[in-house]
This record gives sequence, C-alpha cells and structure tokens, in this order.
Amino acid sequence: MGTNGCGREGKESKTAATPPPSPSSPPFPPSPPSQPPLPAGSPLNPSLPLPLLSLHPPPSSPTSSYPSRPPLSSLTLPSPSSLTLPLSPLPSSAPILTVFNSPPPSPPSLPLSAHTRAPARESVANSRVSETGEKRRRSLPRPGAETARKVARKIGDDEGLGLASAAKEDKYKGQYIGRLSTLHHDVTGDVYAVDNITVYIEGFSYDGEAPDAFFFAGNQAATPSNRGFIIPDERGRTEVLGPYRNKNLVLKFPVTKKGQRSLNDVQWLSIDFGHVKIPKNVAWPEPQVAAGLQSDRPVVRSSAVRITDTNTFRIDDFTFDGTVQDAIFVMGSGDAEASGVQVLDEKGTKHALKKYNKKTLLLTIPREVRGQPVQYFGVWSPSKGMLASVTFDPDAYIPPSVKSLV
Repeated sequence: MGTNGCGREGKESKTAATPPPSPSSPPFPPSPPSQPPLPAGSPLNPSLPLPLLSLHPPPSSPTSSYPSRPPLSSLTLPSPSSLTLPLSPLPSSAPILTVFNSPPPSPPSLPLSAHTRAPARESVANSRVSETGEKRRRSLPRPGAETARKVARKIGDDEGLGLASAAKEDKYKGQYIGRLSTLHHDVTGDVYAVDNITVYIEGFSYDGEAPDAFFFAGNQAATPSNRGFIIPDERGRTEVLGPYRNKNLVLKFPVTKKGQRSLNDVQWLSIDFGHVKIPKNVAWPEPQVAAGLQSDRPVVRSSAVRITDTNTFRIDDFTFDGTVQDAIFVMGSGDAEASGVQVLDEKGTKHALKKYNKKTLLLTIPREVRGQPVQYFGVWSPSKGMLASVTFDPDAYIPPSVKSLV
C-alpha cells in the first residue's frame, strides 16, 4: 500500500506509473531553489569586518518572530561605498540608525541596541519580571557605591514582586543627602545634591508661621547656628519664606564675598526649624568633560565635549569643513564600533551636517540612551565611517536634568 500527496491510500500498479493527483487535491509546495555556491575567492573573512547598517524597526509585538538568516559562510557583503543614507529629513516614525562593524550574531538573535527588544521568552511571567528589572537598570545612570546598593535592592524587590511595582519608575534625582529633621512648623523634605552647587528638595513642606525663616547653610559648627549664609529660594530671591506644602524645589548656592559657595564648604543646610547635615568626602554629581574632537581629513575639531546633565551635552568651538556630505552626530552607550544612535543637530533635525566654524552647540541626548552610561560621541558617515569621536567614563556621576525634577 502507498499514499499520494493528499494522504489517500491507493493500489500500486506494477505496469503503470502512479496517476497524478486529482484536480481537487492541493499540489505539493514547490521546493525552494538551492543557493548557488560562492565564487572562488569570496568567502567571508571575519578578520576584515565591513560596516553593516541595521535599519530594522523594533518588532511590532513581543510575539513577532524574526526572519531566518542564511549561515555566515554563505553571505556576500556589499562594499562600503555602496552603503548610503538619504540626506532628506526622516519622518518621526522612521527607524533609528544603528551602526554595526561586526558580523551579526547567529540566528535567531538580532543585534540589539537601545531601541530594540529581545524576542519574547517562552515563559510570559518570567519575561515580565525580567523586563521590569531590566527597565529599572536602564532608567538609572551609574550611581555611587552607596546608591548602587539601594538600586540593586530595589531591582531585587521588583523582580521578586513581579508586576506589582512595574508602574513605579524611579526618577534619578542626584546624590541623596538626607531628610530634613522636623523640629517645629511642620518642616519636612528629602534633600538631594544635583551637583556641588545645586540642591533638590523633594516634597518640601513648611507652615510659614515662623518669623524670618530662610534657607540657610554654614560650616562654623557641626550643628545649625546663626553663622552662615542665606541660600536663595527656588525663584532666586532672599526674602522671608512663606508656606510650602509638598513642593519640589531646586536651590542654587550663592556667590558671596568668599566666592562661589558649594556643598564642599558647608556642614549643614537648614530652614530655622529643620536641618540636614552634609556628609564629607562625597563625590557630588558633576558634568563630564572629554577631550575635543580631532581630525584633519576631513577637518573635524572642537575644544571640548561635555555632558552637562542626563539630558544635555555641549560641543565647544565645533569646526567641520562639510566635505563629507552625509556626516551626522552619533552617540552610544556601548562600543563605538558596534552600535550608535543618531543625535539631532542644534536645530533638532536629522539633516546631514553643514559647515561649521568654531560654533558652540547645545545638543539633546537621545531618549534611546538616556539613563544609560554614555560611552562615546562622534561624527559618523555611512560612506566614510567614524570621522572623529571622543569617549566618556561610563562610571561618571552625571547631574540629573533640572527640568526633569520640577
């Protein structure tokens, strides 16, 4: 007995060939064409990586699958000169450019960057728990050792509780100093150092009934006294304070006869009926400054590149001769030779860079790398590669953006 293409049984004929399936029966699917062998002298050489561009947008849903790939040994890569990008502005829904200088990993994995998501796992519950912890890790910059332990404990709590705390997203506020002691007049609030001359008070309350109350700091004694200086309020005024109820405030230390005052030269910060002690030998958050961009062909130069806070960075005295017509700014939290995200220019567009002559540019850190340790910034061209770049310390303690606090 035998079976035909539809699974029906029929009798074998010793003298005649098996009849073709009936017209109503579905035909066999055609066999896929075999791949022609590679020509001689063209095998992939891993020691000479060619730049690959990944323009895949993120998967539309966690259950979507990635297309299968041929083995690396059967790939024929295009030449670098054939890799170009359009210079017209990209729509807001366009995928973000990711640069790869190494062969992609073996299937079914895809190279991941800040804007991609790994394929869905077999266990939905485990996947949710893992995503919760991973989101928490990505949402916070590299803190100091003490804060790192708190963050680690918080991540552990999230992973243990599963989805319970997924909606609670911690906001990076700087170095935690302490809570204002409540002595009288309902003074309360948590104090953070944004940098060494800026403090953030979260949830500040005060009933406004005390006479001549100010924000005050000093260093003549270990506890608050009348010897010190007034810190201007959130509006930059040195007037007597009125009532506050659960307000978030950003206060700047003043410039006095002794110069710019800072957290480094005070022992306490107070409002008459509540205070917090300032710890010593603390590395306060501060902007990170890298050496300038340097390239002669094409000419790309700057005196410095500095990350001012978690949302903003600045290029001082930027010069570019404009001879590479598809050059753009890029930034990444990994290896500059592996992946990156385009940075909008000073006008907020994705256009190719024009000619610059000693311009100071204030740029916004892309959302895809915010909350991650920024490791490099550079000028990159899809046809020429990286033209010039600088690196940053991934463990640096960057100030939070003041706009994100109030």
